[in-house]
Amino acid sequence: MSRRSHALALTLALAAPRALADPPPKVCVVVAGDPDEALRSAADTLDGALGLRSDLRTVADPAARAALHGERSTDPSVSDLADRRRLLRGTDADLPLLAPLGDRLGCAWVVELQGRASGLHLHTADLVRSQWREDHTVPNPDAASLVAFVLADVLSAPSPTDTHSTTPRAGTPSAPVRRTFWQRAWPWMVVGGAALVVVGVFFLTQDEPPGSVRLTVVHGGLR
Repeated sequence: MSRRSHALALTLALAAPRALADPPPKVCVVVAGDPDEALRSAADTLDGALGLRSDLRTVADPAARAALHGERSTDPSVSDLADRRRLLRGTDADLPLLAPLGDRLGCAWVVELQGRASGLHLHTADLVRSQWREDHTVPNPDAASLVAFVLADVLSAPSPTDTHSTTPRAGTPSAPVRRTFWQRAWPWMVVGGAALVVVGVFFLTQDEPPGSVRLTVVHGGLR
């Protein structure tokens, strides 16, 4: 086995845990009701702030984001998103409308924003479990306060792969609790460690030091 093959095997062993790790949850930000300039601006601000985080993902397609935020578009590829957004009313009855939207964009969460007389209404839907999280009214919304409310809903929620139950919101099905990173990653760390041991043992058991050259003399005998 060549030295290059050893290096390749070691690289694959170390890269396996990262490659197979769960990706961060994806969050869609959508506006309900009348998408005036203040509401669209709040959606843009929240979407941009969430997009800077490493523990969350947001919608990457600019045309899709614009449709969700109530921007007018002539792009036929996002007409279904615009049509679905227009049906939103900022109530719990919106949940069945948000599920196909999440499937279309690959979002596990949807943050629905609506302008109200008391301030900006923010409601987060968990599309994996088909349930709402807490709703919030923000009188003077800014990026920090909006992100704080979303993180309180999303990052404190159970993971879709959890197996232990927790207390759900009233009227919603029970949901499992989030496993920690170490609980999900330790099997792959064991695999990587075992691969390192195998590679190390191989090098330690070689008779020839690195860089040595073996000379073989063949005696021709009597001719």
